[in-house]
Amino acid sequence: MYTVMTSTKNPISTRSTLEHMNFSIDVDNIIVDCNPKFFHTVGYDKDEIIGMSVFEHTPKSEHDIIHRILEDWKSDQISPNNREFSLLTRDGKTLDVLVTDIETVYSNEQQVQRRVVLLDRRELTYLQEKVMLSKYESLYEDSPDMYRTINVNGIIIECNQAYAQKLGYTKEEIVGKNLTEHTAKNDITPMLINMAQWRRDGACHTIKAHLKKKNGDEFPVTITPTNLYDDDGAVLGRNVVIQDMSEMEEQKVRLKERQLIDQIKDEFLTGITHELKTHLTPIIGFSQILTQPNILGDLNKQQLDVVQTISQNAITLRQLLTSMLNVNKIEMEAIKSDYGEFDIGRTIEEIKSTVQQAAEKKSISVTFDVQLQGMVVGDKHNTALVLTHLLYNVIDLTLPDAGEINVVVTGDGKFVRFEIISNNVHVQTNELGGVFDKINQWSPNVINPDGSTKLSLFACKGIAEAMGGTLNVRSVDDENIMFYFTIIHVSPS
Repeated sequence: MYTVMTSTKNPISTRSTLEHMNFSIDVDNIIVDCNPKFFHTVGYDKDEIIGMSVFEHTPKSEHDIIHRILEDWKSDQISPNNREFSLLTRDGKTLDVLVTDIETVYSNEQQVQRRVVLLDRRELTYLQEKVMLSKYESLYEDSPDMYRTINVNGIIIECNQAYAQKLGYTKEEIVGKNLTEHTAKNDITPMLINMAQWRRDGACHTIKAHLKKKNGDEFPVTITPTNLYDDDGAVLGRNVVIQDMSEMEEQKVRLKERQLIDQIKDEFLTGITHELKTHLTPIIGFSQILTQPNILGDLNKQQLDVVQTISQNAITLRQLLTSMLNVNKIEMEAIKSDYGEFDIGRTIEEIKSTVQQAAEKKSISVTFDVQLQGMVVGDKHNTALVLTHLLYNVIDLTLPDAGEINVVVTGDGKFVRFEIISNNVHVQTNELGGVFDKINQWSPNVINPDGSTKLSLFACKGIAEAMGGTLNVRSVDDENIMFYFTIIHVSPS
């Protein structure tokens, strides 16, 4: 029976299926009522079937099952649904049914009838197969991936719309063709070898290949097959899911190009930085000598000012070159860590003198409160490097004569934490984030006591993070700011 359903869109037809078969029996197992579906199925009129025993409509081989169901009923036990048995029709045929509901009718608290609800197992199986087919067809046809189905000889017997559109054909042009017609020339032989191996052992393996479009263009794909079998278990063919790998291949090419560009950039920047710093070295050296009395002759005040300006600008340029090189290393992830066991207290003692010398030039005091002592496992060189140059930067940011810098070192077994607090900086609170810019010039003109230029805060932060640590800054109050630097470490066993 078909019913036409209307809507504001396209009308569709629906079919009512799985109509229930109902019958009722009394305590003597006599049928006292049934619906048309039941008596039509077993081949009787309703008047004929009323008064017959339920056992007359079941094969003898099924009587034990019926007895168990009836005994459960009489003992007031709940019989589980979805029991299966067979009905016997008037012409002697059997029909598999499924019990979906059993309802007991009482009168004066006594069981008087049982109403049984059945489904035709054939109808249920048919619909289940339709559901599975519908799911498969929907997945097959509506998938954004390409699907094709071939027989054992490689003849395409079906494909989805995505496959046809990608290759530039209609589905009618594809069905019946050999898959080699859609395979790039260089991949035909490997494809035929794969097919031969499949026909021999039935094994399905994902492979990579190139397909050929109708216009001759080729594109890379991955092909993932699954076998199709007949009722006897013989392989009929295989379904194949095909994924277009063009975008991924393009990304690989772009990545290689980017890596090549980065390599060229790194080599150029390293070379040009080395050349420029080589020529800056004598400029800085000779200009500093000229400022010293009784070496190359005394300069008057005007000449001395000019030479000092040359020296300061040369130092600034060297600082910027160093910052550029360090930024490049960080961006190229070229910072290496070398972990080992070292004494954290002794390491800090080793950097104290150089840091305090730099601070004394600005009449700034630096105090250390090292609360963590003993051996830790970490990168000693980079830890000392970051801490030293972080302090140089804080000294630069601190105003002269009245400045105080306090360094507190603590640890909790997982981290070493350095807190560097300055009470008199010349950077506003809302400008603190800018101190980590790649190239910042807050105070680039200070020469470190060893004659080198300092690492930028950006470089210090990059090295700290390369060690698995952190480096940041925050305002403590209106007068104090704190840089905090942490490194991961492991206490030696």
